[in-house]
Order: sequence, then structure tokens, then C-alpha cells
Amino acid sequence: MADSSDIYGNDNKEPISREELEEHLRKQLRYLMRSCNVMDAGDADEAPRAASVLRTLLHHVGKSRALLVQLGLRDVISFKNTGIYRTEFQIACESMIPPELKAQGYRVAATNANEVGFLVSRALEDGTFGWFAPLDEPKYLPQDPRSKALIPFQRFDDWWTRTIVEGVDHRDFNRMHLVLVMANQDGGSHVDPSLDKDYRALCDNSNGDGAIAWFGEAPVPGDPIASMKALWKQYRDSMPTIRHNRAYASIRQIAYEVIITLRDDPATKQIVAPCFGTS
Repeated sequence: MADSSDIYGNDNKEPISREELEEHLRKQLRYLMRSCNVMDAGDADEAPRAASVLRTLLHHVGKSRALLVQLGLRDVISFKNTGIYRTEFQIACESMIPPELKAQGYRVAATNANEVGFLVSRALEDGTFGWFAPLDEPKYLPQDPRSKALIPFQRFDDWWTRTIVEGVDHRDFNRMHLVLVMANQDGGSHVDPSLDKDYRALCDNSNGDGAIAWFGEAPVPGDPIASMKALWKQYRDSMPTIRHNRAYASIRQIAYEVIITLRDDPATKQIVAPCFGTS
């Protein structure tokens, strides 16, 4: 009987075929779809398992070999993006200001974490609010100028690394951060004895950050920093607490984006067609 060094050593390995890799892709996609069904039925604790599948599909560094990279697909397909990024959102908002006011120096006065990213807050039965993954529901309707901020499809690197969730105290997250911390530290593939502090804050504090500016006389004359702090406290104190775990809701939305990408992209649709009952 081989010992563990024989089992895990390179000398005991042999390459797998393209057909086997494609079957692994279908298998991982089915895992992800099942996890989404569980989350949609109300069990948010399934999110770390979904994060583990996303890591298997997408994360390629060192000894971590992304399945989509092994198939030569990750960097050629266009990833579905359902989120609004801050830079494009600010540009879209600026376009809503009449030219005569813009000439006078008017700018966007306040934005918050609910206006960007890919999550939505909705009323709960008890009158409070909770974070949800909207799936295919757009954040802004087509007639809303802010809808122009959406980039419908992206290449992997931009999709994976651009900030998509704004946490408290400007602790921002991209899809890579959310997937890897949840998979590697918070129970997806491993449970670490310590947890990323920014990720913990995202899970514990649900409101997120925003941006504040003012026109005319500053709240604290002669002290712009104190003025910003005063306005920020007023703004934060006026916001209702939003419940539900933003990290878990984010994983559900990322999973949706990946499922739709694999289903619809010309490079993958035939491979994964059996997962959707088509051929």
C-alpha cells in the first residue's frame, strides 16, 4: 500500500484528458447551481461552499490551478457583469447635472454603498431592510441615466479585480477578495484560526461607506476634515441598519454571473449545455 508521500507526489500522477476536464467543468457547474438553489431556499450558510467552487473554477496562482485556465477558457470568455463601479457611476451622475449648474461648480453631493456594486437592499416583513443578490434584476432601469454606468461584459482580470463592494471605513472588496477569503478562511475549503479583519467587518457591519461633499459654508468653518467628519456622522446616523450578510449575498451574485457566463459564452455553451438540459 502506498504511503501518503506516494499518493500526493508528482511521481504518482498522470495527465487527464480534455474530455475529463470538460466533465469536471460540468460537475463543478452543477455543484454551483445546487448551492445557489440552497441559498435561494433561504440557507445563506451555503455561500462558503459556492465560494469553494468559484475558487476551483477561477483562481490560478502557484499550485492553485483554475479549471477554466486548464481548459484555456478563462481569459478568452467575456464575464457577465451585473455591478456598477464607482468611477462609471460618478460619470453617469455628473451627466445628470444641468450644464448651467455644472458651470457653477455643482457636483454629486452624496453617494452611498447601495448605489454602486451589485447588491440591493429591500424591505423585510418586520419593516427593516436586508441585502439581497438581485440576480438578473437591473439596479437601474434603462431610462435612468445611471444605467449607463453598467459595463455588461468584461474580460476576466477587470471583472475579478475591480472593486465591487464598498465596506465600512473604505474597506473595499473585489470579487477575488470575497471568493478567496470565504473559501480559504471562512469555511469554504478551510477554516482558518484567524479571519481577515476587513472581511469580518463586512460581515458584521452591513451599511457600507459613501461619499460626502458640501457647497457653501462648511459645517465647521476653516476645518475641512472636521466638516467631513461631522457630515459623515450625520449621514451614517440617518441610515437604517441593513441586515443580512453582504459577503454571502455577494457570493450568490457572483455565482449567478459565472453561471450565466458559462451558459451563454460561445466558448463554453456547448460544453456545459447538458447542465441546462440542452445539447
